[in-house]
Amino acid sequence: MEFVEYIPDKVELLVNASKESILVLLQNRFPGWQVTIDGAKRELLTVNTTTMGVRVPAGKSKVVFEYKPAAIYIGYCISILGFAALSVFYSFPQSGKSGNNIDKC
Repeated sequence: MEFVEYIPDKVELLVNASKESILVLLQNRFPGWQVTIDGAKRELLTVNTTTMGVRVPAGKSKVVFEYKPAAIYIGYCISILGFAALSVFYSFPQSGKSGNNIDKC
């Protein structure tokens, strides 16, 4: 097994298994983690109550664990929609308002 990349939201490994095995990654499993083997999505297993693993086939494989929580993508979409709504709102002139409203006594 060889680590290709190990960053907080992605772990990429090259694995050469002599037979079908379970690869255990000693990292806590949280909702949002996904795993692929050679680009195909696989079932993420819970191992020993808190860590994650995946069944790997015999032979050479590229295994990628990625953290992609839905909440981040939902928040991103809401932010973009909010920015677009504000842009549209401020692009139209405000009726009945002028920049120099000074009350005269």
